[in-house]
Order: sequence, then structure tokens, then C-alpha cells
Amino acid sequence: MTRFTTRAKLAIFLAIFLTGVSPILAASQCVNLFNSSARNARIEGEAMPQIWDLKKLEQARDHGSPAASALIIEAQKIISQPALSVMNKEAVPPSGDKHDYISISLYLWPNPETKNGLPYIKRDGEPNPNLSRSHPDADNFWLTRSRIKNLSIAYKISGDESFAIKASQLLRTWFIDPETRMNPNMKFAQGHPGKSNGDPWGIIELAECVELFDAIKLLETSKNFSAQDKMELRSWFGEMLEWLRTSELGQEEGSAPNNHGTWFDAELASMALFVGRIDIAKAILEQVGPKRISTQIAPDGSQIEELKRTRSLHYSIYNLRAFFLLARLGEKVGVDIWNYQSEDHRSLSKALQFVIPAATSKASWPFQQIDKLKEEDVNTLIMLANGRLIDQGVLSKERFSQSRASLIF
Repeated sequence: MTRFTTRAKLAIFLAIFLTGVSPILAASQCVNLFNSSARNARIEGEAMPQIWDLKKLEQARDHGSPAASALIIEAQKIISQPALSVMNKEAVPPSGDKHDYISISLYLWPNPETKNGLPYIKRDGEPNPNLSRSHPDADNFWLTRSRIKNLSIAYKISGDESFAIKASQLLRTWFIDPETRMNPNMKFAQGHPGKSNGDPWGIIELAECVELFDAIKLLETSKNFSAQDKMELRSWFGEMLEWLRTSELGQEEGSAPNNHGTWFDAELASMALFVGRIDIAKAILEQVGPKRISTQIAPDGSQIEELKRTRSLHYSIYNLRAFFLLARLGEKVGVDIWNYQSEDHRSLSKALQFVIPAATSKASWPFQQIDKLKEEDVNTLIMLANGRLIDQGVLSKERFSQSRASLIF
């Protein structure tokens, strides 16, 4: 008689929710996954991504997919778009240097009870669309990183150097060129008008850099991405890493008991690996279990702090995505975060099992969620766990064939 581990039970559970198959069939599809759980934890070569799955990219290159075709079309459109930088703003940071990044916290609105609207008030879960007009750095930074990732994947899939040329241009403009580069700090991120020039939680606007490093890795095979580019990017992120570790804002963000703390660890660990500080990365990753999983995830799998939000399902998924990224990074340095379990059974498996029914519209969500989930956010979460907490054999090909996450996870 076959006996199933906790991981096997989770995969069977997910198979039922994601595909609608019977428990018996789900079990038969999952059983082979658990015969061998050892993973290669050595540090990969220079061109190997930290998180992305190089084999998936090679499959897309060799066989194509709807997601790959759509991404290449989008990348072709990006080529004609101008490069963005922190200089594309009218607002001047408190330092007087426009090279400093500046933004206002997403959910802040003018105070209706004061003549000048100060101090701004928080309306959780309700983005203020006017902030991006007056302070465009956050949107421009996100768009730049998103474009670089798309271009690098398109380059890897197609071999077309025009994608690498454009991605290199965007990197140089934002991080390297003296006239346009961003200073490596987040001192004025997510300021609070009427209260502060910048707050620790603004550091989370670095979150997309976790995958940006893999995009850069893909570009290293291009003749249009130079050794000088690579050196200067590592220098820039080395300075940012030092600022995050030593500044008061960075230390406060690192102590956050919710998704901010989790993402801070993901930012630091990925950045440390990128600049060659494996010692720093490993030290961070070794503490994810006791410091984050044991304190943020309840024994039933709920994420205590995220359930307090007006977009509680969104933030539960968002936090879990950071955990899964950390778990993938852990694979690079021999730290098993996927299977960490506290004495009272807090684990990533439990957290995934808690959110997946509602995330895939198979069950209602009994907590507050004021807007609709983005399907790609759910797909990304599931694909990140693909082959780890979930057997890829139970995933619906129809659901994921057009998901961009299927190209890299």
C-alpha cells in the first residue's frame, strides 16, 4: 500500500482543485514525484539564472507556445519605446538631486478635512491614480524592469540580437549612464506627504529586481551586452545591497512581520547572489524558516498579517510568491525552504493549500477582498511551486499554455 507524505497529499489536493480529476487519479499522477526529493544545490555557472528555469526557456525556443509568441510580439513593440529614467520627472527629491528615486505610498490620498490636504490619509487597497502623474519614478521603474525581462526572454527564445540591444540600452539608462542613472538608495520611496519624505515600506518597490537579475543573466550571452555593463551593474547593486543592509530604513523594513519582511529577504538574497556575496545570501535564506514561516504562517496555513488587509487574498498570494522565490533561491545554496516545517506544522505547503481553492475560483474566500484577482498572479504562484510542491503532471495545459509564467517556471 502506498503511503503519502505531506507533500504528496498537497499535490493530490491541488490536482483535484486545478484539474477536477478524481482523488484516485490525482494520486496516481503524483506518486512518482516523491520517489526522489534531493535537488542539486550547487552554485550554477555564470550564465545560469537564479530563479528562472533555463530548460523551460529552451523548450519555448525549440517548440514554441502561445505564451512565447505573445511575448515576442510584445517585445517587438518595446523596441520602439524610449528608455525611461529617474530624470523623467518634475518632482525634485528633498536632496535636490533628481537622480534620487522618489515616490508616494500607493494608497495615500489628500486629507479632505484640511485645506492643504495634509497629512495625506491611507485608504488601504485603493490606489491613488494621481500619484503616478506627479511622481512617475515608481511606474517608470516597474515598466523598465518589466520591459527588460520581456526583452531578455524574447532574446533567449528567438536569438534575435535586437531584443538584447534594447534591453541593454534600458539597463544602461536606468542604472549606468551618469546623466540618467538612479542613485543606489531608496531614501525617498513611498513618502507620506505631511509626515515623511520616505518610509521603510517603500523598499518593496525593489521587489521586481528579484527576477531582473535572471534577465541580466540571459543577456550575458549577447555580444551587445558587454563585460563593462556587467561590471557596472554589479557595482550598482553592490552599493544598493550595502545601503539596504546598513541604513535605518533598510533595517526597519527587514524587521517587518508581513509581506514587506519576506520581500526584503528576497531582494537581499537575490541581490547578494547577483554580486557574488553568497555568504550573505545563504545567511538570509537559512533564517527564512524560523524567522518568516514560523511567524507569518499559522498552523492552518493562513497568513495572519495579510488577512488584516482589504485585499487579503491578493496579499496572501503576493507574500507567498516572495516565499516561493526565496525557496528557489535556497536551492542554489543548499537551503531547503520548500520542506521547512515548524514544530506546530507551519509550512509553505499549508499556506498554498489555504489559498489555492479561492485563488482558482473553486471556493469562496471568507475574508475581505475588495477587487478581483489577476489570473496571471495566480498562475505565477502555481508555476513557482511547479515540480516542488506541485507535480507538473497535474497542471492543466489549457490553463497555463498562454501564461507567461509557464516560460520561466
